[in-house]
Amino acid sequence: MQDVYDALSEKGVFEHNYTAPMANCEEGRAIGLVLSDTFGKAESAFANVLRDVTLADVLRLSQTTLLALLQYITSTVLVIY
Repeated sequence: MQDVYDALSEKGVFEHNYTAPMANCEEGRAIGLVLSDTFGKAESAFANVLRDVTLADVLRLSQTTLLALLQYITSTVLVIY
């Protein structure tokens, strides 16, 4: 899934729009550095997880979920009628 993600995403999941802080705000000046490092680590971890998931895995899970949903709907409809 990493290849699919790379092909379709324009920026990372954890990228954010950064607004420059007010000149007299110590925390505002520091937060960008802290968040940048933290979000970079989170993005790397996310990429590592995606590398282990295949498109076949997603399709298999989707099929299982849809079948369970259909069974639930069918059983609910039968109870109502």
